[in-house]
Amino acid sequence: MWGDDGSIGTKTARGGAIVFVSRFLSKFILLFRTIVIARLLFPHDVGLFGLASLVMTITELPFQTGFNAAIVQDKNDVKKHLDSVWTVNVLRGFLLAGLLYLIAPFGARFFNNELVVPIARALSLLYIITSFENVGIILLEKEMKFNRKFFYDIGGIVIQVVSVVIFALLFRNVWALVAGVITGRAGYVFLSYLLHPYRPRFNFDLSGARHLYKYGKWVGIAGIVSFLVAQGDSVTVGKLIDAPNLAFYQTAFSLGILPVVETVSVLGGVLFPFFANIKDDAVRLKSVFLRVSKFIYAFMVPAAFGLFILANEVVRFIYGPRWLPMVPVLYVIIGYGFIRSFEYLATPLLLGIGKPKTTFFNQLFQTIGLFSLIVPLTHRFGIVGTAWAAVDGLLAGQVYLLFTVRKEIRFGLRTFLRGMYIPLAASTTMSLVIWELKNIIPVNALYVLLGYVALGAGIYFGVLLLLDRIFKDDFYNSFLWVKKNI
Repeated sequence: MWGDDGSIGTKTARGGAIVFVSRFLSKFILLFRTIVIARLLFPHDVGLFGLASLVMTITELPFQTGFNAAIVQDKNDVKKHLDSVWTVNVLRGFLLAGLLYLIAPFGARFFNNELVVPIARALSLLYIITSFENVGIILLEKEMKFNRKFFYDIGGIVIQVVSVVIFALLFRNVWALVAGVITGRAGYVFLSYLLHPYRPRFNFDLSGARHLYKYGKWVGIAGIVSFLVAQGDSVTVGKLIDAPNLAFYQTAFSLGILPVVETVSVLGGVLFPFFANIKDDAVRLKSVFLRVSKFIYAFMVPAAFGLFILANEVVRFIYGPRWLPMVPVLYVIIGYGFIRSFEYLATPLLLGIGKPKTTFFNQLFQTIGLFSLIVPLTHRFGIVGTAWAAVDGLLAGQVYLLFTVRKEIRFGLRTFLRGMYIPLAASTTMSLVIWELKNIIPVNALYVLLGYVALGAGIYFGVLLLLDRIFKDDFYNSFLWVKKNI
């Protein structure tokens, strides 16, 4: 599994296994960090860090380049452009650090919280540190060397989490998060030079940068619109409500989309280069997309249903009782994640076949839908209303993606829904059983919660395999195909 050679299919299969292990380990480690932070810090501290992070993200919006995605997608020799990309990154990093330092007071004034100023200014160091990262690390994904990418990703997460935990034990305030993320980013830079032999140097080739920008500009523009979709709701909460509610909203959002992130986007890093390599074979594209969809929804649907049924218990025993105010918004976000799952499948496909503009228009439709309702809903229903506005925007974008995918590979809504009815039936059965059992045996300890999770998984997969055999829907064969190829 850890080799470098082989055909595209072999590399993809190997990469899928490594990405799965990487995602599993990273989320396990990040879950540990989340538990420690929730136990040691208050929602106000987490919310302050969230406000400063928003100011930081807003600062870099006009300076998106999209060079990384362009390097992965371009089939030509891109090594000659790497020095130019690295030079741009370094100049951009120092520029952004200076801007953030100057803009921090205005951001604090916008959010009506002066404590944001020193935190945002400290975070400006991230731009400088990140800018020196070895640009050769991008080639690991293009060359499908997922073994080295694994050590880069996991190593960086371990450094960051260990740092955050140590600083949280020492400081017990928001500065633990600041120090931890800066140390973690420095760890990524160190690993980038350790795991890739390329050594960048200052050199700028205008023609090369222009070549990458032709593709990357749409990814960069989409990044600007993406911020409005991904962070527009958080900005609204920070502006109209307060820092603790921002912490509740962002934490609920991260937990609510966890089933989607772990079952759909887990393969995104593999599917993007895979689709890019078969982009001229429309029949194979449709076949792969259908099989991967069946495989992913067989895991994502029950995860979302299970989290919905056990939401209150998960928050109480993992995050702690002081985080229970986020449960109402968590219910809405779980539905949001369920709908968004199609985007995580469609985006690697459309980027892989050379359609970066679709990312921009998807985000544009989501932005329009989000901001058409977010202010009145937030005023009326608080962070729950904010979540419903996010759902409204998401629906607009998913409809656009569905029509685009149908046009490119003739994969319509009927085909999409046909691959979900068995997981939906099995998940509904599982949820009803768990719901009734909760009334008999209440969840009053963490080990009881874990027992319900194990029981739910057993019920679901038993019903799934039974229905697959009865209706001959080819789920089991799809599992085998994905295991072998993806």
